[in-house]
Amino acid sequence: MKTFKLLTFLICFLLISGVMTYRTFSAEENPCLSCHVKLKEPAYSVHPALSMGCEVCHKAVEGKNHPDQKDSIKLVRDMPGLCYNCHNESKFKGKSIHAPVAGGMCTSCHDPHMSNFKKILKTERPGLCYTCHDESKFKGQDVHAPVVNGMCTSCHNPHASNNSKILVNEPPDLCYMCHDKANFTKKYVHLAITSVGCLTCHSPHISKYPSLLPKPINDVCIVCHKPQSSGKHLHL
Repeated sequence: MKTFKLLTFLICFLLISGVMTYRTFSAEENPCLSCHVKLKEPAYSVHPALSMGCEVCHKAVEGKNHPDQKDSIKLVRDMPGLCYNCHNESKFKGKSIHAPVAGGMCTSCHDPHMSNFKKILKTERPGLCYTCHDESKFKGQDVHAPVVNGMCTSCHNPHASNNSKILVNEPPDLCYMCHDKANFTKKYVHLAITSVGCLTCHSPHISKYPSLLPKPINDVCIVCHKPQSSGKHLHL
């Protein structure tokens, strides 16, 4: 029993030591840190690759002296191939792919070393999303709750998806993640719900009309319900 406890302790110690190695490197142990001192500082999230050593991602350029000469260090492989050495490439493939992923621009969203934000993001969402997406398009009189709360990834996969617009699920199932499905499955259900879908009547992000309607309610209705010949009443 004592041997088992000792073995368990040693395994845990080695695992913890391995994970924390990057924080305990001295400049003598890792000469890169003589210049790149920031990598010795604590951070909220740290790329696990740091504990594996700089040479996992970087290599010296033959014939050039580092750090005296420019471009004397390069990546061992171009991105995103470099990232796929550790990350499963299949998770970044789908019918719709986020533009930065498609362009191999992993470091446009993630810091390659460490960050004070989750998932080594460069900044918090939605601010991160607004570096590419026009923030004004997500401001309005009526704003969808996930947008208000910066929960972009509650509806969109940040990398890739087999659904349209990198959605985590297709409507209406996506909508039912927050909205009670029972409220939309009564005996009598508006045809728009069962056929044309939620986004026919509601904007997914913002609107200047109540209930996220894309236009005044009468104008929404006449998309399907054509006015009578008099033009004064709707045939509902």
